[in-house]
Amino acid sequence: GGQWGGAVLIILENAPDDRRGWYGSFAQAGAPIGTILANLAFLIASSTLSPDDFMAWGWRPPFIASVVLVMLSIFIHMRFEETTAFRELQEAEQARQADAAAELAAKLGIDRADAADRLAQEQRQSPALQALRQYPRQILLAAGTFVGMQTSYYLLVSFSLAYGTGPAGGMTTSTMLAAVLLGAVMMVPGVFFGAWLSDRRGRRGVICISALLLAAWAFAVFPLIAGGTLASAAIGLCVGQFLNGMIFGPLAALYTETFATRVRYSGMSLAYQLGTLIGGA
Repeated sequence: GGQWGGAVLIILENAPDDRRGWYGSFAQAGAPIGTILANLAFLIASSTLSPDDFMAWGWRPPFIASVVLVMLSIFIHMRFEETTAFRELQEAEQARQADAAAELAAKLGIDRADAADRLAQEQRQSPALQALRQYPRQILLAAGTFVGMQTSYYLLVSFSLAYGTGPAGGMTTSTMLAAVLLGAVMMVPGVFFGAWLSDRRGRRGVICISALLLAAWAFAVFPLIAGGTLASAAIGLCVGQFLNGMIFGPLAALYTETFATRVRYSGMSLAYQLGTLIGGA
């Protein structure tokens, strides 16, 4: 979550302009792949242990194993440089600051280094605050684009488990986990297809049409889960998650193209997390 903006920018600011959607989909695919891995880990742990052992300690090893991923992410974070676009912006900013410091020093009759320090103190502001001040409308619109998809995503990966194993569906936990797993698998091609299509037909059109189809499909999902079989539940979740992927895939490129380089990381991340909080929570 917190590293999403950086992961997307590393890819998209080094990608061809006409293939940003496709390149960004590789970062977007991380969400459904993470869901797949999580459900596999849960299935393995719950099927190899007794219910008492699972509740006592069996749920802990998957969390401990994630330390490996944390170490990998730290390694990647330390090795990567800033993107070319951001380095060019920094160089231009340094040149502009040097000219401004020279002008201020001449005007006030002070040393150029002192003038540079004054300018730095005046302009030292969090990029997140700059993004909120300069792009409030874009942040809210970008977050709003994400709300519907996040709402349906968490309904399909989380609430559906309770619904399918409750009185409405009457299925076992393992059956519903298998259906959720199949849905997550179907989201992956949805991500890549939606992103690929957005490079050819535009981001907004793909996202809007997918959202309308998802809204219509919402009326079929819960009756299918209530059918009480793996096949019916899987159909409901697979179609829903494929459409979620169609929305999610182009979002990385759409967000990148919404904000200027200076505040792009912060603007994207604020919109992404705000949409997650409102829709997901």
